[in-house]
Amino acid sequence: MLADSIEAVARARGSRDPEDLNALVDAIVAERIEEGQLDESGLTLQDLVKIKAAFKTALRGVFHPRIQYPQPPAVAPQKEHEENRAEERVNRPPIITPNSTV
Repeated sequence: MLADSIEAVARARGSRDPEDLNALVDAIVAERIEEGQLDESGLTLQDLVKIKAAFKTALRGVFHPRIQYPQPPAVAPQKEHEENRAEERVNRPPIITPNSTV
């Protein structure tokens, strides 16, 4: 229940900032406690502290910032590439296999 809620809200918000993710986890767990949804779960407050830490670590791993790589240089036109491949096939010696006839 907690994992589904936290993941759904994190994906919907799209924030990759670790502080925002930490605040989100804290807010959702606090909301569930206030609503009484964890009253009969048997979880202690210490358990919830460990659970929140695990969620925060997992979210930082999933939503870490991505490195922006430079765009690759322009590729040669396709027609020129096809002509080069045709020349390679023409100039290539025949492949002789045990079943081929020469």
